[in-house]
Amino acid sequence: MTLEATSINLTLGGRTILTDASVRVDTGRVIGLLGPNGAGKSTLLRSLAGLEPSAESKRTLDGVAAPTRANREWACKVAYLPQTGDLSWPVTVREVVALGRLPHHTGPWGSQSAQDRAIVDLAMQQADVNSLANRPADALSGGERARVMLARALATEPDYLLADEPVAGLDPGHQLQVMELLRARAGAGMGVLVVLHDLTLACRYCDEVMLLYAGRVVAQGRPVEVLNPDNMAKVFGVRVLAADTPDGPVRIPMARLRENTP
Repeated sequence: MTLEATSINLTLGGRTILTDASVRVDTGRVIGLLGPNGAGKSTLLRSLAGLEPSAESKRTLDGVAAPTRANREWACKVAYLPQTGDLSWPVTVREVVALGRLPHHTGPWGSQSAQDRAIVDLAMQQADVNSLANRPADALSGGERARVMLARALATEPDYLLADEPVAGLDPGHQLQVMELLRARAGAGMGVLVVLHDLTLACRYCDEVMLLYAGRVVAQGRPVEVLNPDNMAKVFGVRVLAADTPDGPVRIPMARLRENTP
């Protein structure tokens, strides 16, 4: 099963955002999307999710043309997790997470089934937000809010999760926990596309990475091959320490080199 968009082109306000960019997410795999700020990563993610109507591309979901507008079937299969989520509503954390079940309901929202409640409980447990269940959603820290929004996306039980920087703002322990969770969900059959800035997390948890620069995919493949010192110098303008450890490969930025000019 595959979610795919090919030859994505997008220009906004006279500025080219994406040029002939293609992305494919297979179920059972974690794909990392990396690149400098402004490279077009979030836009590529939103284009695949169908949230950039101006983007020109051919999008397919499991071999069938994706709808031009999100519908209930699409919302059940594809979950999009943005960088920031607006949680200024006067509702509890558990009520926010339960919103992830909405696409699966055809009737009026209000009564959750026992299955819905079990799925919400599991999503909250996996995202480590059980202790926040009765807290007002508008009284959370940034890291807590990010984990609640992840739990809401997981509660949908999608076939594909498109996550935009889900570990940004999290402490190191929760960064590892979230990446382990995404890895486990992929192992259970979900396809994951995740925007990351941490090179080591990408090396350790992704099956494949895409390197984006100035709206173009400039490299794609196994993390240890793509995130090599030459590519890091060209795309990020940094010198990296590349090493293997008993816990897996690491890539640590050590020094700035020059302006990014791949």
